[in-house]
Amino acid sequence: ESKPKHRNALSELETQQSSESKVTSINGIGLLRIRVLKACLFEKNLPPEAEPGEIFDPDFSILRTGDHYCRISWSGSKDSRRTKTVLQASKPVFESEEMIFDVSHYGAEYKLEVVDVNTDKPVGACLLSAQGLLQWQRDEKIRQGLISLLDMSQKSDPRRVKLELRTGVKDAFGLNFYNASKLSGESKEKNSSGRAGEISGWLEIDVVLDEDRSLFLSSNPRQCPPRANEEFDIALIQLHIARISNIIEDIQKIFSTYLHLVSWKNRTLTGISLVIFVTVTMTFDLEYIGSLPIGILVLYMVYLGHLRFSGHFKDRWIMKQKEALVESETKIEKNHSIVRPVGLISITELRGRNIRSRDLGLPGSFGCCISYDPVRYASDKMKTSLAKLDESCSYTHDIASTVSPGITSNPVWSQVRDSSELVRLKHLLPND
Repeated sequence: ESKPKHRNALSELETQQSSESKVTSINGIGLLRIRVLKACLFEKNLPPEAEPGEIFDPDFSILRTGDHYCRISWSGSKDSRRTKTVLQASKPVFESEEMIFDVSHYGAEYKLEVVDVNTDKPVGACLLSAQGLLQWQRDEKIRQGLISLLDMSQKSDPRRVKLELRTGVKDAFGLNFYNASKLSGESKEKNSSGRAGEISGWLEIDVVLDEDRSLFLSSNPRQCPPRANEEFDIALIQLHIARISNIIEDIQKIFSTYLHLVSWKNRTLTGISLVIFVTVTMTFDLEYIGSLPIGILVLYMVYLGHLRFSGHFKDRWIMKQKEALVESETKIEKNHSIVRPVGLISITELRGRNIRSRDLGLPGSFGCCISYDPVRYASDKMKTSLAKLDESCSYTHDIASTVSPGITSNPVWSQVRDSSELVRLKHLLPND
C-alpha cells in the first residue's frame, strides 16, 4: 500500500511542477521570490556587535531622512533589479511587487542594498544565500514536525524577516562581502567611525525559495546545476584553517570528556561507564567490528540532531562569538606609565527652552544626544600623543540619547536611553 501512495505523491508533485513551469521556467535549482516592504535608516551607525533589541527597537527615533530605493543584485551576473524611489522618508515604505529570480545553483547569493538617490551610494547592504534560505525553511518544517522526505516536498510560505543593513562591506559576494578589518580613509562615511560592518538600519522583506523538487523527487530526476568555479583567495584559505581548528577543538573536547569519564571524579558516572564497557566487550562479536565506524557516525548524527532540535546549535555559535570578543578584549595592550583618572558622569535633568526650527520657526519633536569627546579641547600635539597611548581617544563616544516628549518648543526629556557602547561598558564594570 505504501508504494501506490508514494507514486500518487510523486505524480501530484510532478503535476504541480508542470503547472509552475507554465508561469515561469526553472533553469537552476528553484525560484526565489522577494518582496521588499520597508526599511529604517539610522542617523548614526551602530557598532557591528549591537544587540538585536537595539537594532530593531520600534522607538528608535534618531533617523536620517532622504530619497532612497532598494536594489537587488546577485552573484555571477551584472544585472540588478530595484524598487521605486521613496522621497524624503527616514522609514521608506517600498511595498514592491514580488520579484522572482531563477536561482542558478546552491551557492548563489543575493545582495540587497538601500541606495541614496542623491549620491547613488548604498546606505547599507545585507546578503542572502540560497543555502541559508533553504536551511531556514527546513528548520521551520522540522520545528513543525515535518521531517519526512514527502513532507519536505511541500511548498514553504513566504517568511517575513528583518535584516540589518551593514556599511563598510566590500562590493563583491561571499567572503568578499564582509571584512572585519578597518576601512581606508576614502571609504569612511560621515556618520561612521570607520569600522567595517557597522549597522546603518534594517530592511524588512518577504522571502521564500521554492526549490525545484524534480532535482530529488521525480520519476525522471534532473541533474543539479554545478556551482561556479571559485577564484583563489587568501580569505578562503583562512576560512578552511578556521574550520580545521574548530574540528581540532571538538576532538580536544571529546578527549577531555573521556578523561573525565575514566578519572573517577564522579564515581557513579565512571562506575556505570565501566559496567557498560565490560558488558559490551564480553558480548560483542568481532565479526561486526566493521560496523563500529558507521554506528559511531550514526550516533554522532543523532547527537547533532538533538542539538539542533533543542536550540543548542545556535547557543554554540553565540558562545564562540562571545569567547572571541572576550579574547580580543584581553589582548588589548595597555600602557601603565600614565594613570588615567576614572570618574562618574551623572545626568540629573534635561530640558530645553524656546527650541524652534531655523527655517519656519515652528516647534517640533526634538531629541538630545549625549556624547563624550576625550580630546575635544586638546591641542594637535596632545591628540597625537594620546592616540598612541589609547586609540579610543580618536573617536567620539555615545553615552545616551533621549526619547522625544512630542511636538513642543520647551521639551523636558525625562526618559534617557543608554547607548550600546555604554551598555557594553556597564557589563565590563564590577557589579558593586
